[in-house]
Amino acid sequence: MHHFKAAANVVPGGLLFRLRVSRRWVLHADQHRHDTVLEAYGTSMQFLDAYMSATGSVSSRRSAMKDFPPTLAVNAASCALRSGDVRRAVELLEQGRTISWTQMTRLRTPLDSLQTRGNRAVTLMKRFRDLSSLLDKPSASHADATVDDEVAATRYRRVVEDWNGVVEEIRTIEGFFRFLLPPLFSDLQEAARDGPVIVLIASRSSCDAIIIPHQQPPTKS
Repeated sequence: MHHFKAAANVVPGGLLFRLRVSRRWVLHADQHRHDTVLEAYGTSMQFLDAYMSATGSVSSRRSAMKDFPPTLAVNAASCALRSGDVRRAVELLEQGRTISWTQMTRLRTPLDSLQTRGNRAVTLMKRFRDLSSLLDKPSASHADATVDDEVAATRYRRVVEDWNGVVEEIRTIEGFFRFLLPPLFSDLQEAARDGPVIVLIASRSSCDAIIIPHQQPPTKS
């Protein structure tokens, strides 16, 4: 599993490559009940969310979703419950719901909302997508025959730094402070202010219910 984890963290491999590797990590870690399985699920969900947000093409988003089972978020939440982390289970479910809704609408991603936030936000949106497109290519593809691998790797690292900088700038815009980050349970718990919320989880390994009160910790039933 160490090799899958290491490969998923190879930034020069490109976002789509890392997304696919994370999927294999999930499959193998889940099959062998490895202690990195919850981390694998979380990484896979994070990469899928990032790819869906960064990709403007509807066909590319649809193609990426085909590689992932529709029950990914449910299985991830079930895994979190088996680990005793009820809050994490709720966060993973909500992250999966957001990704699925983005795909079902086939039109907008959370990034598109930046278009209504002024010129700076629009510039950041374009910059983010341009840099994401570069990150989706292996570093070697950025170099021509006269440029050695070290120079190409240096260029790619600069692109990564620029991408991280743009993401941080986007997070300073009102309503985007959790951009490309999983939702916080504390925010989701606000939905229970008028009464407890009950979430049902039916995965291939178990069937559970999560009871979410407004101000108390969630419980599994």
